[in-house]
Amino acid sequence: MIRHDLARVHRLGMSETLKKEFTAAQTRLGELVAEHRRVSEFASRKEHENKMSLLTMKELESLPAETAVYRTIGKAFILSDLPHVQERLRNVSSMALEEKEKMLTRKAQLEVLIPNIENKAKALYEELSAEQ
Repeated sequence: MIRHDLARVHRLGMSETLKKEFTAAQTRLGELVAEHRRVSEFASRKEHENKMSLLTMKELESLPAETAVYRTIGKAFILSDLPHVQERLRNVSSMALEEKEKMLTRKAQLEVLIPNIENKAKALYEELSAEQ
């Protein structure tokens, strides 16, 4: 990512419009990079959540259907029947996959937007530098 010295840009007696455009591009670039990081982390968490659900379902498959099992609610455990827990795990897994896919789509969009905004900021900076 490109980081320019905004103080230098403001010291140069440049066009106020170009300064504003450059500052806006830099701000937008920072926002997009931060969003990209958040989206990536969220997708990773959802992938982890999906894997944990699948692993737990695999472990529960070997138990008889009439087995009572404990499931967590926060820091507490409650006794529940096995089919109910398995259904809940399937729902958690499918929701995690859905949300992960949404985040990966947004991540791909951001990976296209970020270079475009970065190029715009570079062009504005060069234009500002050429005006001095």
